[in-house]
Amino acid sequence: MASEPLLISDLLYEYATRIWNRIRYSRIRNLSISETILTENFLFDFWYQARRDHLPVEIYEAKTQKRDENAVEIYLETNRGYLLMACQAKLINKFNKYPSVRYKVKNEYQIDLLLRYGERMGGLAFYLFYNYTDDHELIEKLEKSGKYKHSHFGLTVCNAELIKNAFFGGKRPRLLNPRNLKIPRLKDLHPLYAFPLPEWIRILTNENVIDILKEISNPVDTKFKFYSKDEITGNYSWEPFLPASNISRVNTRKEGSSLYKKTLISSGFKPKYRIVLPLSSKQRVGNLYPVL
Repeated sequence: MASEPLLISDLLYEYATRIWNRIRYSRIRNLSISETILTENFLFDFWYQARRDHLPVEIYEAKTQKRDENAVEIYLETNRGYLLMACQAKLINKFNKYPSVRYKVKNEYQIDLLLRYGERMGGLAFYLFYNYTDDHELIEKLEKSGKYKHSHFGLTVCNAELIKNAFFGGKRPRLLNPRNLKIPRLKDLHPLYAFPLPEWIRILTNENVIDILKEISNPVDTKFKFYSKDEITGNYSWEPFLPASNISRVNTRKEGSSLYKKTLISSGFKPKYRIVLPLSSKQRVGNLYPVL
């Protein structure tokens, strides 16, 4: 694998520690902190540092305003094309739990919307967790994983299908009494099922990505799609972040693209942001595309 993804991973490990400390600071001082704040800061800071280090990172924002500010698409370039990670961000609470995983949108569990979106788009559905704990026993458990510092768990991802099966009673959560649904805890997921975002990036950009996807999706019969760069950056529903006339040559009016049509017909899960991570630094480096 080329060296650039490893450098991006190093940057993400650094930022995971920043998120961990940011939440700690807010909790100690009793300051407000939210998924939206953390997501916005993450996107800008990630772009800023990537541009500083000349890494190939591109960030886009959906044109329509009615989008979920805590939902992010990540497109990873593999040796077969770009693979989608659809991510719903969740912030851990003071009790080391994720109660908002049970959030509903118009009487439907958000997790179902996320999973359907991933299936429709031919990608993987994840929860993106912003973490911090002052529980020394939990910190010790994270450190014992051996591969990461405990602060690297400040930014983690977990397969949404796993969470649904473990905490929503499998395929039919609507039939359950909401009071009987389990709330995932930090220690339920980490470090066995949820681990740092850069580690997932390393796994999914592996040369044996097809075999990995088969293992991840088993027994779920998911048909994965590998996108071209033009399908990701050249559709009408997304546009570049800074005044784009002299920064980007992206054609944002290709309304006929398959990705554009899928985005229009999708309902429920509506990500506001898109991160594109090419393998090669020969592509555009550190471009940020906000709607002004």
